[in-house]
Amino acid sequence: MLEIIIPRVTLQKRRRIASILACFLLGASATFASNNLITNGDFAVFTANKPASWRVPAPGASTLTYETSSKPTGANGSLRVTIDTDGQGLGQILQKFPVKPGGNYLLEGWVKSDGSEGGQLQIKLYSNKKEIKRISVPNNGIGWEKLSKQFVAEGAEEAAILLRYKQTGTEIGNTLWFADISVTPAPAIDSLAQSK
Repeated sequence: MLEIIIPRVTLQKRRRIASILACFLLGASATFASNNLITNGDFAVFTANKPASWRVPAPGASTLTYETSSKPTGANGSLRVTIDTDGQGLGQILQKFPVKPGGNYLLEGWVKSDGSEGGQLQIKLYSNKKEIKRISVPNNGIGWEKLSKQFVAEGAEEAAILLRYKQTGTEIGNTLWFADISVTPAPAIDSLAQSK
């Protein structure tokens, strides 16, 4: 009869392996999070009725809440925006961040719309505090949609991410959601084209 011998792993060795694995996973998680140029892109931290690190130019025009019941797969929660007043145009929630002139970046995020409010992500590039370019990525329908766009910060040293939506009289009472917003350094666009 053939006998198979399986080595025993002691409790101490299991703990050591678990400790090493935990350190590796924490390091990988911190590296990923530190590459995101957006602070609080998951909207989990709220202060004064708005997500921390985000600016709301027209406070009171919309009700902002952190929600865990409506979110895309893989996200912990989302930013719910309920339109309260007629802003006669586009509502916005924004955050500025530094970029390297000529640097390549990838914008990603989720948007969920109920209909006419047409949520979108927008990047504005700035040089010497003046806007030099806008890049819009609209939501095309109803339900959760992942939006992404690679861009080059041509001549810019600062950028802003804007969460935008229609805010006219017909949208009052409508709701939309944003989740997991990120801007990360990306490979050069030419490099991506050559690798395909």
